[in-house]
Amino acid sequence: MHGVLPIFRALLVASMFVMSVRMWYVQEHIVFLVIFFALVVSILAKPAQQSVVSLKLTLIPAGLLVLLGIVMILSSFWAPQIHSTLAYAGFSVLQILIGLALSQLVNMREAFAGLALGAFGVSLYSLAVSFAQGFPSNGAMPMGLFANQSDLSHILGIGVVAAATLISRSVAQSLLVAAPAGVLLWHISTLGYLTTTVSLVAAAAMVAIIAVVKKIRPSVKPAASLVFFLLGIFSLAVLWIFRQPLQILVGKTPDFSGRVPIWERFWGNIQEKPFTGVGWGWTRDEFGGTDRIVPHQEIFPAHNGFIETAFALGIPAAILLAFSLGFALYIGYFNSIDSSATWVTAGVPVLLTYLVVHDLGGTWLPRVLGLFLMGLLFGLIARNARDKAIPVENRHTSPRLSH
Repeated sequence: MHGVLPIFRALLVASMFVMSVRMWYVQEHIVFLVIFFALVVSILAKPAQQSVVSLKLTLIPAGLLVLLGIVMILSSFWAPQIHSTLAYAGFSVLQILIGLALSQLVNMREAFAGLALGAFGVSLYSLAVSFAQGFPSNGAMPMGLFANQSDLSHILGIGVVAAATLISRSVAQSLLVAAPAGVLLWHISTLGYLTTTVSLVAAAAMVAIIAVVKKIRPSVKPAASLVFFLLGIFSLAVLWIFRQPLQILVGKTPDFSGRVPIWERFWGNIQEKPFTGVGWGWTRDEFGGTDRIVPHQEIFPAHNGFIETAFALGIPAAILLAFSLGFALYIGYFNSIDSSATWVTAGVPVLLTYLVVHDLGGTWLPRVLGLFLMGLLFGLIARNARDKAIPVENRHTSPRLSH
């Protein structure tokens, strides 16, 4: 490993040089390349550690995510414009690699603390801008520089979930976490975005399930987990079957605020290229009201991450995305209900639940933030298994993920 360390150090310097040249059309890519090379250099510079455990199962989610990234790159060959698709696909894959690399340098507590702190910073900045613009007397939502409340609300929700994993038996630490989490919840309530609320309820349900199953006998845990899984499927079925009266009850239109017609239009286009999609970085001209294929520019009108992925990369790629998330959720859940696991371990399945439920009615998983978070969470799953296999006396260079 140390033989390639000088190469990555040189790449880091080269990237910094190119960024300093200030060629605006490559600067965004170069910024993330600098981050990626810096992470790789840090990983390679760490002392090697021996692990005898088989990590094959825990590496599957990360492997499937990397495979999805390869499909993104390959889609350049059948996309409307190969150069723009290749550029965006490379940028997307870079987010996955950065998340995976970062997971090898931070433990779970540090990762979730960073997510909570980042979301809290976004909230404070948005509130400061909104107050400067006359909130609340101006009658506008406190969105700061965000164009719509859905994006900001989702980001704040991630912070709430991450903060919940940091609660401990220490009263002082719990209060320190509860204060910013309360601000985030209040901020979310002012935005009135139902998808975030439903996602947080689903995350809270996962918290309750883990707390209950964790305390029962090990021999009963698989059966109890199956019961809760079936209850979850049943709940989703009920919500879908009775979606019209439920939507009207909360003051929304019976077609999921216009989402169902959008899904139907996207599904019609997906059937034209069901196996390959139109290419990564392209979407329907939904806002223009036409059937044209246009660059999405980080605007995903499908309001469903899996449908958007199927449209861009084909149905097999959407199944690949769903399977990677499901497998990661499975591993993270059973890690968290282990009697010896501490509460922070539950962060992976709880946050994955939030992300998956949100993308049933919104689109964030295929975006830059979603790809980064999946890389980070999937990497932490593998990191957790690796650290468990390292003898206690050798863990001074690799912090435990559960403390």
